[in-house]
Amino acid sequence: MPKPTLDDRIARDIGLPSLTRAALAGHRLRALNGTLARVVRESAFYAKHLRGVRLPLPSLEAIAALPFTTSADLIREPESFRCVPPGSVERIVTLRSSGTTAQPKRIFFTRRDLDDTRAYFAAGLTTLLDPGEAVFILYAASTPNSVGDLLAHAARDAGTRPVMPEPGEPFPSLVRRLERERVRLLAGDPLQLLELARFNRFRGTGLRVPRVLLSADSVPDSLRRAVEQDLGAEVFAHYGSRETGYGGGLECAAHRGCHMREADLLIEAVEPETGVPLCAGETGELVVTVLRREGTPLIRYRTGDEGRRDSGPCPCGTVLETWSGVRRIEREMLPAPLCCREALEDAAFALPSVLDVRVRLWDDRIEIVLETLSSSDYEPAVPEPLRDMIAAVRSIPVSLVVRGRSEPDLLPRRKRRIERIPGEPPPANPTLTDPTLAKSALTEPAENDREPA
Repeated sequence: MPKPTLDDRIARDIGLPSLTRAALAGHRLRALNGTLARVVRESAFYAKHLRGVRLPLPSLEAIAALPFTTSADLIREPESFRCVPPGSVERIVTLRSSGTTAQPKRIFFTRRDLDDTRAYFAAGLTTLLDPGEAVFILYAASTPNSVGDLLAHAARDAGTRPVMPEPGEPFPSLVRRLERERVRLLAGDPLQLLELARFNRFRGTGLRVPRVLLSADSVPDSLRRAVEQDLGAEVFAHYGSRETGYGGGLECAAHRGCHMREADLLIEAVEPETGVPLCAGETGELVVTVLRREGTPLIRYRTGDEGRRDSGPCPCGTVLETWSGVRRIEREMLPAPLCCREALEDAAFALPSVLDVRVRLWDDRIEIVLETLSSSDYEPAVPEPLRDMIAAVRSIPVSLVVRGRSEPDLLPRRKRRIERIPGEPPPANPTLTDPTLAKSALTEPAENDREPA
């Protein structure tokens, strides 16, 4: 069945029967100049940061002359970004960086900001579901206007049905409920859906769902394949963050990358070290300018993510740009043959027992936390290919923590990062030089791996 694209929603917003690149460019330039005028007037930070910039800009490309906004700026003075009175703020989201003691960032949302995100979510759901079908939403929804709450409202707006987790529900009961509700889409972060898929295979519950939406973190190829195989699902990736207003870009059925929310976002790719703008096809750091946000408008915000703008049209027929290879830029590198977190994850998630892999880095030690399936007849074990990879590291001691789980909890997880830990490392755990990893030697990670809503 032909499905509408995000072009339809953008065209309606602009007031056109159909979308063209020329019409979209005109809208974006007007929105950009309107936002720039407002932040210079309303934001204490941008009044100083953009002092001397001649407005309005003559073209979208002229934005490259403006200075960047960084995460450090948001951490240092979040209130100076707010462009509305305190009484107009509907929600404040506090962001803390894992593995650091830095002050948090704060992002402010007005009612219109949240309604725009809800409308974008609804438009995205129409590309994945038919009216009356159900979506199982794993994102935290207990807080009003959280991602899960907004997505549930958006599902109803799109004429579909939201189905939510029930605390403490046994896994077999959950599977029966999803089948009874005729759920056709699962939506959650990658580790939540990997866990659901692997327990589904391990328990033999036989759940099959046509489509899965993964968001809130990067999606390694091995993780994608595991979810596809264990649920029989077509996987769609979404890119976004709180700084982009949650919604960012959604993968289409061609699976070549994400089509971005171009009426609301202006995205550039720049060379990470020099900040020089890159051309289509070149991978660089993603820099985001929000075009219609009221609470915390961000101008040329360095996301710390990377990707590339593809040249040429997408087979799906959209006029929107396609951004592929989108993932977090990993600043911390690991010794060979581990090399980087992505290489370690691809090796780990390719193994059918692995639920999660975390890396903690001290100056003189690396600790890898591996979470696996376990039951009374299946002891947690280090898969041999991963054991060999880590054992080959010669330059620094590598210790391993293995945690087995026999029951899924499906709670949100903190984003996967290499965590550089200050201070002394913990006592050594069983290492890969050990001939066995007995159950009695398994240890729990000392730190909570879940990300609050």
